[in-house]
Amino acid sequence: MGADNQLLAQWGFVVSKPRKPLTSEEKVLRAAKAKLTRQKRGTLGKRQKAAIKQTTTPDVLVSADGTSQVTVPTAPATSGTLQRVLRNLIMTSSA
Repeated sequence: MGADNQLLAQWGFVVSKPRKPLTSEEKVLRAAKAKLTRQKRGTLGKRQKAAIKQTTTPDVLVSADGTSQVTVPTAPATSGTLQRVLRNLIMTSSA
């Protein structure tokens, strides 16, 4: 039994009509609207969300009155340098 089953009409239920197929123009418009909606809402897919990583630690300043201010520093200049130094140390110590 489905929503479009004619047996339901015999028992007094309203049978839903099948949807009309969309034209190619309507399909293009639907896809464009969906894309714009995802952009406006910032909706991401599973893989896109997995690709987002926080690389810096935010600075949190809490004042005496209890308000807090969070600032995210720009990419630190030392993080890449520190990683290269550590990698070189590991490579030279294992050789």
